[in-house]
Amino acid sequence: MRPAGQCAGAKKCEIFTSLLSSTVRLKQPLAMELTSAPDSVQTDTRFFGHPRGLATLFFTEMWERYSYYGTRALLILYMTAATQTGGLGFSVIKSGAI
Repeated sequence: MRPAGQCAGAKKCEIFTSLLSSTVRLKQPLAMELTSAPDSVQTDTRFFGHPRGLATLFFTEMWERYSYYGTRALLILYMTAATQTGGLGFSVIKSGAI
């Protein structure tokens, strides 16, 4: 048995050495890019550990839903109010369907 690292023939040893050195050359710049990427990226986590833009998105969605459901409830009240008080006088079933 040969010790680890020895090749059977000169040609095989030369091919193995060239493959090993080219593999190391290809992987080294990639590894350097991966390790340096987190340093160059600025992360802004002021909103409970999330990106700051998520706060804007959350509050926009919240106010949109609040406005929609609030307007819907007021519209039902307007449609079911009597005509003498300024409403449309619709039944609850008809105004709910609308």
